[in-house]
Amino acid sequence: MALVILIIISPALILLFALISFFIKGSPIFLSERVGHKEKPFLMLKFKTMNSSLQDQFRIQLEKDCDLAEHYARYGCLKNDPRVIRPWGAILRKYSIDELPQLVNVIIGNMLLVGPRPLPAAQLINLANSDVELRHKVTPGITGLWQVCGRSNLTLKQMGRLDSFYVKNRTVTLDFFIILKTIKAVLLSRGAF
Repeated sequence: MALVILIIISPALILLFALISFFIKGSPIFLSERVGHKEKPFLMLKFKTMNSSLQDQFRIQLEKDCDLAEHYARYGCLKNDPRVIRPWGAILRKYSIDELPQLVNVIIGNMLLVGPRPLPAAQLINLANSDVELRHKVTPGITGLWQVCGRSNLTLKQMGRLDSFYVKNRTVTLDFFIILKTIKAVLLSRGAF
């Protein structure tokens, strides 16, 4: 299914690739190391929407602002992240267009369309141990309960509980429901920033 979707949207992806290449230096694809099935690390693909040269400045900002650092640790993201390239990076993120290259991850086999959201190893410490153990028993997904139940408005702990519920109760019917709810959430840009 991912291959069919990728073929259908490939003209749009090629256009986005070219547009992003025009605005940034380097590759328009960002490779983010994530923890997958059976704790195996893999590189998750995304369109680049953040200015990586601001990473050191961002870390300094977190060190100086305890409230900001606490929020980032709880949610794993910031609503007005200074690293996001404005305006197009924010638009790609708002409508989850930056996630489309992950269809390649699905074709490769290190992701599914539906499953727990793969996290960087550093964010796993914010989840309950039982939630981490469960999420590693399945292949992570592009979308899941977290994305349709609030996304970035939910804490990482809430994400962990939703992922655990999914792993314990997953069915083809639940996956279909999540895919339908994902389409609605993306079109309405709920919880995305």
